[in-house]
Amino acid sequence: MIVLMKYLSREHVENLISALHFHIDKMIFFGSREDLAVMRQDTGRFLRDVCGVTETCFYELPLSAPSRNAARPDTRSAGQPDPSGQPELLPALLEIIRETAVSECSAGNQVFADLTGCDTLVSLSFGMLAQELSLPLHLYRVESDQLILLNKPLSGVLPEIAEKITAHLDLDKWIRMRGGVINYRMHKEIKGIDNRETESLINRIWQLFTRYEEGWPAMSGLLQKAPADSTLTIRLEAGLIRDSLKKQRIFTEDALRAFLKDGEELRLFCNLRIRKGTLTFTCANKTVLNCLTEAGSILELHIYQLLRREAPNSKVGVHLDWDGVIHRRSGEDVLNEIDVISLKGFVPTFISCKLGRPGKNALYELSAVTRRFGGKYAKMILVAAKGMSQTDLRRAADMQITVTDRDLKPFRIENPDSL
Repeated sequence: MIVLMKYLSREHVENLISALHFHIDKMIFFGSREDLAVMRQDTGRFLRDVCGVTETCFYELPLSAPSRNAARPDTRSAGQPDPSGQPELLPALLEIIRETAVSECSAGNQVFADLTGCDTLVSLSFGMLAQELSLPLHLYRVESDQLILLNKPLSGVLPEIAEKITAHLDLDKWIRMRGGVINYRMHKEIKGIDNRETESLINRIWQLFTRYEEGWPAMSGLLQKAPADSTLTIRLEAGLIRDSLKKQRIFTEDALRAFLKDGEELRLFCNLRIRKGTLTFTCANKTVLNCLTEAGSILELHIYQLLRREAPNSKVGVHLDWDGVIHRRSGEDVLNEIDVISLKGFVPTFISCKLGRPGKNALYELSAVTRRFGGKYAKMILVAAKGMSQTDLRRAADMQITVTDRDLKPFRIENPDSL
């Protein structure tokens, strides 16, 4: 039996990464009481269901305070000692870890230790036991998915002994790993989004959008007031058009007619009839209708297409349920919608798309969702089609959020030395 011992991190992927690469029969975690209470259930379930680990054990370590894991902020006051470095704790930690390792070795098991995300004092304990018990040590650099062998005893290291596996980690499993779930009942209906036909359709909608970007929100607001019928046909009465556009200087009635003619040429509309009292047209399909009536949808789809070139494991218009349980009654779920998510290796990217000029609240919203479902290795991008103030660009940089234009090109921060 192959047994892997490690420190229980607050960062989920650090606990699971070895089991996502190698077949491990049993995993033993050591952690503080606080970390065990928070992480034990989700970690054990994921290892069993996704990684095929048949047994998990969790042992409490007598840490005087929660460890300074990088996933949590350091709340100590200036000058306050670091509890993870208190030497008086070392003998007790050594005793617990040594007793566990010796017991597993005596049972004829092959024992390894993973130091990924490990607390400083626990790392020291494993290091001291490595020579005493010929304990193989390794860790992973999560961002690059690189295995680092820290020693090589005669008994062999994990890649030489364990069967190599590939436990595919997609976005559904990533969100589940972090205790949530993707709510597909609220997912945007875009059938065959990754096929060539739909890609061509999105490109044609984007082409129309770039011609009428300034008036796109006004056009979308107008079409929301004239719901399509079962054939996706929209009928715009002259009075409705005048009332909706009378305060618009950019998107006029002439611009609306030009918009519809251009859409027909791009094969987005058909059956276009422009008469004195009405404008009537039929949308090519529901994707076109959704992009017309939900102003920001086309920007999200465009960003999704750009992102998929680098990270095929991507989704658009994702509703994230916080507790991992989809309830039947409306209002029982705590949900967040994120415009685009991608996963490349073990690094997720969370993207928020804004047609206008977003302020600081957009930064805080993106940061909150990413902290909950992304973790410390996640990247954050705010797409601001109309740019962002220099003050908020600096705030974004402080929050490690990249602010880009609609083609994912980062905005330049003036006087970056002042950050």
